[in-house]
Amino acid sequence: MVLGLGATAAPAAAYTVYPGDSIHIRYSNGERFSCTLNSVAYRGDAMYGVTAGHCLEPIGEAVPVTIYAADDRTVIGGDLRDSVYL
Repeated sequence: MVLGLGATAAPAAAYTVYPGDSIHIRYSNGERFSCTLNSVAYRGDAMYGVTAGHCLEPIGEAVPVTIYAADDRTVIGGDLRDSVYL
């Protein structure tokens, strides 16, 4: 399963991510988990990362709400409405 992760939180010039980069996912219950980007693409001002579908699956009642870059501080995705399972 592949997941397209839509993220518009950080302009491309503010923080650059690359295929293979670690991402950190914060869930609605406050927990955080890590995953890896497979690839990255840009469409207009939106950055899209492709990662495994399990990276953003709900865990119990908790759902992913924010995606952080490898530094675990820089928000690179907070609006997950464009995320899709393929």
